[in-house]
Amino acid sequence: MNEQPVQILLLGSPLILVNGEPLQIQRRTVRSTLFFLACQGQHTGRSDLLVLFWPDEPETKARANLRDMISKLRSQLPVEGAVLSQGDFVALNPEKVFVDVVEFRRLAASVLQACEQTPYYQPLDADVVQQMEQAVGLWRSDRFLAGSSLPSTWEFEQWAILTTNELESLRLTLLERLARHFFLANAPEVSIRYLRAALETDEFNFDLHAMMLACLDKLGRTGEAANYCRYLRSLLENNAYEEMPPSLKEYCDKHHASTQPLSKPRFEWPVSMPIRTPYVGRQALLNQLKLLYQANQVICITGEAGIGKTRLLYEFFQRMESIPRLFVLQSNPNETDLPLMPLGEALRRSVNQDTWMEFDSYWAAQLCSLVPELEDWRPELRSVEMKGAENRFLIFEAARQLLLTSAEREICIVLEDAHWAEVDTLAFLDYLGEKGFFNNGHHLMLARREDVHHPALENFLRSAPFYGAYTSLEIPPLTRPEISDLANYLLGSNIGETVSAQLAQETGGNPLFLIEILKALSVRSFNEQDFAEQLRETPIPGSMRMLIRDRLATLQMAEQQILVTAALIGSSFEPGLLEAATGQSPEQVTSALELLERHYVIQSDPQYPVPGAYKFVHEKIRELIIQDLSAARRRLIHLHIAQAMERQGQVGINRSAALAVHFEAGGAAQRAFHYWLQAANYARRLYSQHSAYSAYTRADHLMRQQEHLFTDEEVLSLYAAWGEMAYDLEDKETVATAYHTLERIGQERGSRLLVGSALSGKAVENLLHHRMSEGLIYLERALALLESSEHVLEKTKALLRQGILLVHSYRYAEAAESLNKAIQLAQTSTHRDLKTVRLNVETWLSILFLQTGWPALALPHAQTALKESLNEYFPLIALRSRSVLAQIYYYLGDYQSAYREAMNGIHQAETAQIHHAAGWLYAVAGRVRFASGCLDECWKFAQKALEIGREWNYSDVLSEANCLLGDIYRIAGDLDQACRYYGMGVKTGTDHTLTLNSMARLGMARLESGSVEIGQETLEKAINLARENGLGAIYLMARVARFVYLAHSGQVAPVEETELEQMEQEAKDRQLATLPMTVQMLRARLAFNRGQLDEVKQQLASFLTSEDQCENFWVRFLAQRVLYQCLPEEDADHRKARDLLQKSLEMIRQNSTESVLQSVVRQFEKSLFKK
Repeated sequence: MNEQPVQILLLGSPLILVNGEPLQIQRRTVRSTLFFLACQGQHTGRSDLLVLFWPDEPETKARANLRDMISKLRSQLPVEGAVLSQGDFVALNPEKVFVDVVEFRRLAASVLQACEQTPYYQPLDADVVQQMEQAVGLWRSDRFLAGSSLPSTWEFEQWAILTTNELESLRLTLLERLARHFFLANAPEVSIRYLRAALETDEFNFDLHAMMLACLDKLGRTGEAANYCRYLRSLLENNAYEEMPPSLKEYCDKHHASTQPLSKPRFEWPVSMPIRTPYVGRQALLNQLKLLYQANQVICITGEAGIGKTRLLYEFFQRMESIPRLFVLQSNPNETDLPLMPLGEALRRSVNQDTWMEFDSYWAAQLCSLVPELEDWRPELRSVEMKGAENRFLIFEAARQLLLTSAEREICIVLEDAHWAEVDTLAFLDYLGEKGFFNNGHHLMLARREDVHHPALENFLRSAPFYGAYTSLEIPPLTRPEISDLANYLLGSNIGETVSAQLAQETGGNPLFLIEILKALSVRSFNEQDFAEQLRETPIPGSMRMLIRDRLATLQMAEQQILVTAALIGSSFEPGLLEAATGQSPEQVTSALELLERHYVIQSDPQYPVPGAYKFVHEKIRELIIQDLSAARRRLIHLHIAQAMERQGQVGINRSAALAVHFEAGGAAQRAFHYWLQAANYARRLYSQHSAYSAYTRADHLMRQQEHLFTDEEVLSLYAAWGEMAYDLEDKETVATAYHTLERIGQERGSRLLVGSALSGKAVENLLHHRMSEGLIYLERALALLESSEHVLEKTKALLRQGILLVHSYRYAEAAESLNKAIQLAQTSTHRDLKTVRLNVETWLSILFLQTGWPALALPHAQTALKESLNEYFPLIALRSRSVLAQIYYYLGDYQSAYREAMNGIHQAETAQIHHAAGWLYAVAGRVRFASGCLDECWKFAQKALEIGREWNYSDVLSEANCLLGDIYRIAGDLDQACRYYGMGVKTGTDHTLTLNSMARLGMARLESGSVEIGQETLEKAINLARENGLGAIYLMARVARFVYLAHSGQVAPVEETELEQMEQEAKDRQLATLPMTVQMLRARLAFNRGQLDEVKQQLASFLTSEDQCENFWVRFLAQRVLYQCLPEEDADHRKARDLLQKSLEMIRQNSTESVLQSVVRQFEKSLFKK
C-alpha cells in the first residue's frame, strides 16, 4: 500500500489519485508538465522545461509561462509541499507523491541486475520473480500514457516517444524473462499468460512464438497447438515472409444441430442486428429494466464486449405492450471526428420523407448539414453557413423540434456504444436534458463498455441525475443453466453438467465468446467425452484472435484482400467503394461478400446512407483483422481507399474527416491536410469545437512534420482559421499558439504575407488580454507587411482589427478612418469571406457612433449589419448588431423597438448558449424596462444579468447590472444602496464607457445624499474623463446631472444658463431623446427659482397633454411632479398634475410587486405630494 497522499499513475491511461480519490488536472499543458516531472524522479532544470514546452518563445516570456505553470500546478494539487522548487530546479516531492513509472524503473533496475547474474537457461530466485511480477503488475494496460491527449511541441513529442519506447521495451524484457522462468520451472500455464502479454506488444518475436508452442506441447494441447501453427502461417504469409523460421517450423511440422425457427419479431430494431439465437435468461434484469423505465429514469446498460447489451434492449422493447418511438444513435469508433453523425443517421432512419416535407422550413434548414438530401427534397432549403457558436445550438433545437413533431407517442432515445460517442452527440443529449425533454414522458437509455475510458461520457453521466433519476445496470455473465440452454440450442443436443461447467470456465459466461467457441468446433454428432476433449483443445478467450483467424483461414487471397480493405474502411462499408479500392469486379466483390456473410464475419447494414452496404458483425473482428496487417500493407490500402473515395465524391454524408484519415494513414500528407481543413470547416459549420479542434490539430501535426510540402496559402488557411475560431471562443491559449506558429513559419520562409497575417492575429490575442497599445503596434507592423501583398482579405481583416482596437482605445477618429478603409477595400473583391468582414465593420461603425454619443448616425450601420447578416445567415454578427441596435433605440427614446431587439437577442443568445451576449442583453432590457416604469421586469432582468455575470465572470455585464440596480435604489430613495451598487459598477467596469456611466451616477447619488464635496469631485471626474475620451452621451448626461443638482440647490448663475442652451442644442443635434426634456425641466426649475410661474407652465405644458410626447416614464413623472410642486393649488395645471401623479403612482404600485421594490412605493407615497 502506497503511503504517499498523491499517486500519479501513467503506466496505462493517466490517473491521478489524492487520498484515493481521482483528481482531474485542468488544462493540457499543466497535465503535461506534471507528467514530465513525475517521470523524472529527480530535480529538473527550468531550462529543460522551457525547451520542452515553449521552444519558440523568447526566454523572458517562456520563464513567465513556466512560473505561471508551476503556480497552477501547486494550486491544483491539494497537498501542500507536493511540488518543490529550489533555485533553477523543479521536482515532485517523493515523500508526498508516488509515481508508478519511478517505482517500475526502480524494480526493473533491481531485478535486471539479478537476471544478469543468473544463466538464461536456469529459473530465477523466488524473490527476484516476486519483484518482476510486482513491476509488470504496475501496468494497467500495455501502453504508456494510453489514450492521453497532450500539447504538441516537437520537443515534447520526442520525449514522449523516447520514454514510451524505453518503458514498453523494459516491460517486454520483464515479460519475456518471466515467461522463460515459468517455462523452465515447469509451470507452462503461467508461462503462457506472460507470453500472451508479451506477444501483444511484440507480435513478430519468433522466439516467443516457439516458447508458446513448447508450452502447449508440454500441456498436451495438440489441437490448440495446431490452430496456433495455422495462425502463425497466416501471420507470416500476410506479411510477405517467404518461409517459416526453423524454430517454428519444427513444431508446426510435428502438429501435422438441429435448430428451431425463431418467432417473428414484433418490431424491427432501428439499427441492423441479426437475431440468430434464442434469448436465454436475464428475466430478473428485464423486470428491473421495466420498473426503471416506468419510473422514467435515465438508464445506462453496462457490460463487457459481447455480453449482450444491445440484445437486452431489443428483448426489452420486444416484450413491451406499447413500444415507444425509438431513435437509436449508433456511435462508431471511426466517427469520433464526425460531429453529430449518429444523430444525422438516426434522423435518416427514423423520420419518413412525409414528415420531412411537412416540417417547419426554418428548423428544417438548420438540419440540412446533417441530412444533405433535404435540399433535394425541398429545394427552398439551403445549408446555412456556420459563422458562430449559435448554429450548433440551433441544430440541437431543430432536432428537438423534429423529435417532438414526428412523435405520435412517447420517445425513447437509445445511445448505442456510448463509449465511442463523440462529444457533440453527448452535448445534444445534454441540451435535451436541459430543455426538460426527459422530464416530459420521454426516455433516455445508453449502452456502454466500462473498459473504454471516455471523460466526456463520464461528465455527461454525472449530469444525468439533473434530468431525473439515473441508474446504471450491469449485465452479469450467463449462469450455468443459461449456458446450457444456449449450447443445447446451438449444438442440437443436451450437454451435461461437466461440459456446462467447462464452457462456463472457458468463456466466462460471455454470450459472444460462447457462440464463437461453439462455432469453432466441428461436432457432427454430440458425444460428451469427445466434446469435452475437443473443447479443451479449442483456443479460449482471451483468444478470440485465434478463433477469428481460424474462421478466416479458408479465404482465398482475393477474398482476404476485400476483407482487409473493408476493415480499414471502417465498421460499415459499401460494395462500390470496395470495388474501386481493390480494383476487383462487382462479381468478385459480391461473391466475396456473400462468403464473408456466410462465415458470419459481416452482415448487411440497411441503415447506411448508401444502399447495399455491409458492416462487421463485431468490432473486435475488425480490430483483429487490422492488427494482422503489416504497417506497409496498411499504408498502401489506406491510400487506395482514399483515392477511391475521392473519385466517388460525396454520397450523402460528409466524408472530409474520413478522407483525411485515409490519406494521412496512406502517407499522402498534402491531400490529408486539405481534407482535415475541410473537416474542420464542416465542424465549424456545426460549431463542434471538439471536432474542429481535432481536425485542426491533425492538420497542424502534418504541417509540423513536413512544412516544406505546403504553400504559404495553405499555411495561412490553417492557422488563420484556427486562430479566428479560438478568438470567437475566447480561447486565449489556442489563439496564441496558432498565430505564434504562423509567425514562426512566416519568418523562416521570409513571407511578408504569413508574418503580416500572424502579427494581425497577435493583435487579436492582445485584445483578449485588454492590451490595446501592444495590439495596435502589432497591427501597424502587420499593415506595413501586408501593404505589398495582393491578399485583400488579410489586409481587410487587419484594418477591421485596427478599428476595433482603436475603438477600445477611445481613438474614435482614427478608428473611423480604419473601418472606412476596410469597407472600401472589401468592395474591391468578391471573396466570400469579405462579406463577413464588411458586416463586422458595419457593426463596429455603429458601436463607434453609439459610444461617441451619435445614436442616429449609428442606426443605419447597425440596421444594415442586422438585415444582411439575417439574409446571409451570419448569426454572431446578427446577435452583435441586435445588441447594438437595442442600445441605439434606447438612446433615441424608441423603447418599444429597443425592447424588441433586446428580447430577440436574448432568445437568440440563450438558444445558442452564448452566455456573454445573453447577460449583456438582460442588462439592456432591464434599462429599457426601467425607462418605461416597469420596475418588476427591470429588477428581474438586472438579477438575471447579475447571475450570468457572476457565474461566468463577465466584468462588463456585472458593471452594467450593478449600475442598473443603483438606478432602482436611487429612484426608491435608498441612496446608500444606490451608492454601493454604483460603486461596484465603477469597480467592475472594464472600460471607460461602463466605468464613467456608473461614476457619473455615483456622483449624483452622493450629492443627493448630502456628501457634497465627494459627490462634486466624483461627478467632475466623470465629466472630465468622458470629455477626454470622446464619450459624448455620458459627457452630456453628467453635465446635465450637475445642472440638476445646482438648480435644486439654487446655485445656477445666469451665465451658466447659456451653457445650458448649448447643451440642449447639442443633445438635440445628437438626437439623445431624454436629455432635451431633462433640460426643459431644468429651465422650469430655474424659472420657479426666479418666481416665473408662467415660464414653468410653458416649459412643461407638453407633459400634461400627451404621453406620446415622452416615452420615458421617469422624465414624464418628474416633470409632472415639478408642476405639482411649483404651481399654486388653485391653478388648473396643478390639479391636472396631481391627477396624473396619482395615475403614475398606481402604475408604480402595479409594477413593483417584488418585495425589495415595496420601498419604492412607500417612498413615493410619503414624499410625492409634499410641497
